[in-house]
Amino acid sequence: MAEPQAAGTAPRSDYCIFLRDGQRFALSTTIAKEVLEARPFTPVPYAPHDLLGAFNLRGEVLPLVNLDRFLQVAERPVARGDTLLILSHRDLAIAAVVDQVVVIKHVSPWEIRRAKLDPSVQNPLVRGLVGRDEEQTMVLDGERLLAGVVDQIVAGMRGGKTRAQTMPALVVEAPGGARDADAPGGYEGPAADADDPAGSAAPELPGRGR
Repeated sequence: MAEPQAAGTAPRSDYCIFLRDGQRFALSTTIAKEVLEARPFTPVPYAPHDLLGAFNLRGEVLPLVNLDRFLQVAERPVARGDTLLILSHRDLAIAAVVDQVVVIKHVSPWEIRRAKLDPSVQNPLVRGLVGRDEEQTMVLDGERLLAGVVDQIVAGMRGGKTRAQTMPALVVEAPGGARDADAPGGYEGPAADADDPAGSAAPELPGRGR
């Protein structure tokens, strides 16, 4: 359980650094709460592309989403070797597919370079950069990311368009136009009926408050 911050104290600067498609991303541990191994999930009928399905975690049904569109990386289906990152803010919680969680790291605010000053950064969800060369990491705006995911999924269920659909996306279509989740290598299956004990879950990240 995270300790509440006293009024007037500096905001948290611990970040969960993860990999997706060979790129490094960082999310504040106020948003990135827990790491899980990939597990079976139940697809949602007629769900939009970014909503892969849902699974039961300790009595709570969590939607499983693909962030590739928002991260602007090549899209691929979830596989057994992947990692799930639990993201939550206020009453919202989702599980997101990432390749690997690298480290939980303290980053001082002055270490983060403003993304607006780097013309190579085109993703509006990236608010800054930290590190250099092969360890350069894009620091994401976690609250905007979650809001964009919800906007995309809700509008997709209604058959509408969203702000997220205006973002550049690198989407790899399966042969015949099938969804990536249906392509070979996908990892789908029935969700567990009982609450999931901590057996397959990795240790919680700092800041886990649920």
